[in-house]
Amino acid sequence: MPRIAIVGAGIAGLSAALTLQDAGLSCSIYEASERIGGRMHSDTTTWADGMVSEWCGEFIDSDHETIHQLIKRFGLNTIDLGWGRADRAQNVMYFFNRYYSPEELARDFQALAPLLQQQVQEAGYPTTHARFTQEGFKLDHLSVYEWIEHYVEGGH
Repeated sequence: MPRIAIVGAGIAGLSAALTLQDAGLSCSIYEASERIGGRMHSDTTTWADGMVSEWCGEFIDSDHETIHQLIKRFGLNTIDLGWGRADRAQNVMYFFNRYYSPEELARDFQALAPLLQQQVQEAGYPTTHARFTQEGFKLDHLSVYEWIEHYVEGGH
């Protein structure tokens, strides 16, 4: 029996372990952080009154068959949001200790739209690990934070 190690208990590592288990193989998962899930996790400390916000993996497309099979397999619950929204619900954006209004977002996006269009053209389509332009490679190696610092006047 082979000895298999998976480094990282993010969603990719956990998925790999499950696939191996389904194939009758055992493995050991090694995770450096205090929790599993990688970027995907529930934040229970930021908000008052026991509110929870989901980071990263919260929305599941209706057509994503693999995820729906896993939900059923593990007896998980989902909430079908459809296109509706609760009467009093609203989008709230909060960055760097201040609220960011939809009006500010619209204004800021309009100012950046020409640059974004230019970069999309220069990056080419599709940009993959094996096929990319110099601009596509450069953009692919920037985080959103770095992109803002580099291209948005005043940055953060």
